[in-house]
Amino acid sequence: MVLKQGTIIIKEGSIALEIYFLLRGCVKRSIFHKDVELETPKPHYLIEGTIFGEQDMIFNRMTQERFTAMDDCFVLQVRKPLFKQLIEEFEDFRDEVFAIAKEREKEAIKSAKREETGVILEEDVHVDLEDYKLFKTQL
Repeated sequence: MVLKQGTIIIKEGSIALEIYFLLRGCVKRSIFHKDVELETPKPHYLIEGTIFGEQDMIFNRMTQERFTAMDDCFVLQVRKPLFKQLIEEFEDFRDEVFAIAKEREKEAIKSAKREETGVILEEDVHVDLEDYKLFKTQL
C-alpha cells in the first residue's frame, strides 16, 4: 500500500485493528496523553524495516500514538485475523514481535512515569507478556 506524505496512518484514540511493516519511507511517531501530544527530547522517526501498531493490538487497547507518513511510504498492512494466524503459525515471528512490543511498552511506561514524577527507577517498570494469552482469546 502506498501512503502519501502527511497521511495519518494510525491516529491516537483509535482501536488497534492492524499492524504495519514500513517497507520504504519514513514515519513519525508522536505520543499522546489525555489528547495532548507529549513533548519528547527528540522526535521519534521510524525507518524502513520497522514494524508499528503491534503494541496496542497485543495489549488490546486504544492507541495513544499517532503515526504520520513523513514522505511517500510503502507499507504492508496486516489486519488482526491474519496477524493472529501469523503469530500462531510462526514461532520465531511471534517471539520477535512480542520482544519488540515488550521493549516498547517498557519505554512507554518509563516515559509516562518520567512525565508524572520526573524520576524513573528500573524496578518500577514491568511488562508481563501473559497479556498475550488474553490477546489470543479476544481475537
